[in-house]
Amino acid sequence: MDLEILFSEEQAYNALLQCCGGKALRPDGMTIASIEDNWDTLKVDILRMLTEFHSTGKFVKSINATFISLIPKKPGAHDIRY
Repeated sequence: MDLEILFSEEQAYNALLQCCGGKALRPDGMTIASIEDNWDTLKVDILRMLTEFHSTGKFVKSINATFISLIPKKPGAHDIRY
């Protein structure tokens, strides 16, 4: 069964390429494109994380964190009457 096979480097990299690399900034100000650009440096750690997930079935809690940013309204937007 394919679910029992470890993730390959090719699968991980192809999944990364399917993300919209430059769209959303992470909390540290970097985008997914920065991971793509530095794949050769980061791949060892990313593949280690995926292997750990495969063996334990768990991610570090911080990977699943969501960051919400409030977007201020334009000046005068509150004056619109319906």
